[in-house]
Amino acid sequence: MFKNLFILIIFSQLISCVSTNKKLSYSNGMNVYTVVSNEIPLVALSLNLDAGHLQDPDGLEGLTHIMAQMLVRSTNVKTPKELSTELEVLGAELQTSVDSQSVKFDIEGLSENQDELLALLREVVFQPKFKEENLKFLVSQEKTNIANRASSASAQIGLLVNDYLYKTQKMGRRSTGTLESLDKISLSDIKAQYLKIVQPQIMNLYIMGKFNSLFLEKVKKTFAGVNLGAKEAISQVPPQSLKVLTQPKLVFFHNSGLKQVEVRMAHPSPSFDPASHYKQKLITTIYTMSFLSPLMKEIRVKHGLAYGIDAYFSTNLLGGKFFASSGTRHEKVMELISRTHEIFKEDLESGLNMEEIQFAKAYTKGTFPLRTETPEGLARYLNFIRRYDMPKNYLDTFLSKIDKITPAELNEYFSSTISPESFYFFAYGDKSKVKNLESETKKLGYDLEVIDI
Repeated sequence: MFKNLFILIIFSQLISCVSTNKKLSYSNGMNVYTVVSNEIPLVALSLNLDAGHLQDPDGLEGLTHIMAQMLVRSTNVKTPKELSTELEVLGAELQTSVDSQSVKFDIEGLSENQDELLALLREVVFQPKFKEENLKFLVSQEKTNIANRASSASAQIGLLVNDYLYKTQKMGRRSTGTLESLDKISLSDIKAQYLKIVQPQIMNLYIMGKFNSLFLEKVKKTFAGVNLGAKEAISQVPPQSLKVLTQPKLVFFHNSGLKQVEVRMAHPSPSFDPASHYKQKLITTIYTMSFLSPLMKEIRVKHGLAYGIDAYFSTNLLGGKFFASSGTRHEKVMELISRTHEIFKEDLESGLNMEEIQFAKAYTKGTFPLRTETPEGLARYLNFIRRYDMPKNYLDTFLSKIDKITPAELNEYFSSTISPESFYFFAYGDKSKVKNLESETKKLGYDLEVIDI
């Protein structure tokens, strides 16, 4: 109890800071956002670039991912060992991540080392060392990761489902590349992508923690004059839509010898909309709050069909989907799919009940503060607020807006967004172990497509 109280106190202090955080804009187009918190002597810097792996050229999937990894591996003045040693001496952490629409660099450490952390971030991002040996190492490493994912059924079905749903659209690309695309990446490709992606006008730096105004002056001197002279403008990616079905469909990815079946469900939903954001969050909470979820109560507790199951909305500026995931034994896969479908049908027709909605609101109140208790979590929300044009007081008002959603409003949104007839169901397993696959699918009224893997 005391831990939760402490977190809520820290959260209230954080959101108070966030509501009055500063935004600094430089002449080169870069923006800096600051949140001061003197509770703990730490400072975190998160540099976000508004361009991600969807900017990879055709046939060179994984290029942005490899480029970002090269930047944090070594610099123009430090070898991989020297960079690692300096981070250890500073007691700092340096990470990078790439998603469909952004590249992020995070560094965090003690406030007393703020100048060194700033210098190191600048060196990593703006003083790259593109060496052939680093490229070969990272490509080889990613090929190993691909091989490891191939042996993981849960990882494999994620790739297969994404490939199937988006087909030739950019969202269907594999962010870390394929064996074929990785082999095509050259050092000149890396350099060209660097000049394309690393542009001040699409950079947003978040500084959080304990620091002073003198540090902000150093930040300005460090970044305000940066201009790399980009060779290519960031291209606009068109909306990424899913085909809307008029009849449920089961896609069975057949791989002989698999002992279990991974199951996924997907339904098209609109791209991100601020007005529906809070309702999507509440519905997602209802279906992901462990044993309080209606899915878990029915699928695991009552029928023992799966160890776990959840469902959630996943939306961004380009498109969205309502998605569910689970797994089971081959002899139970059709029952798992049909019962899950029935749960959604009932919830859409009769409505999510008051008890589930109240549980979800209480659950949100208890867990939401935890998502911003770390600098990384806070930076993620600050970037979300900026990128999706949400109110500046988003963190301060989130819980109250969730609390104000009525059951009627929530159910009206859910039933108008999701149709029982438009679900895709995916299974990754051995079809020979599923008794009467074709006839059982037909009995459910689903279309069936079997794809050999």
